[in-house]
Amino acid sequence: MVKKVFKNIVLMLSMFVFTQNILANEQIELKEHFLKKIDNIIEVVQSDSLSKSQRNDEIINILEPTFDFELMAKLSLGKKWKTISSEDKKRFIELYVERMKDSYSSKVDGYGGEKVEITNINQVKSNRIALVTDLVSNN
Repeated sequence: MVKKVFKNIVLMLSMFVFTQNILANEQIELKEHFLKKIDNIIEVVQSDSLSKSQRNDEIINILEPTFDFELMAKLSLGKKWKTISSEDKKRFIELYVERMKDSYSSKVDGYGGEKVEITNINQVKSNRIALVTDLVSNN
């Protein structure tokens, strides 16, 4: 009986350690994935061969798979989303996405060689994560 209890405890602890290792590995992979995207954006920003428009298009191409702009548009309206027509929803999404792209692109003009560090990854929901980042200047 004692052997069986001990065996079950060891099995549970092993599963806990295994689960923690999987979660740690997932966080490392996520961190590397986003750092790679950030590095790609920085390369585009630092490129002298691209016009501002080309640069902004490249940045959006890098960001677009990461952000659900349509969902962001819906969430920004909250309950009002249900009260507007399909045509207005479509138009709002188009305008919202365009505004967000312009907003992200315009922020690039202020870039001065800072480095982005991901300090933590929080699982806020089963299908969402939040990256805690620091922008570190050269000074």
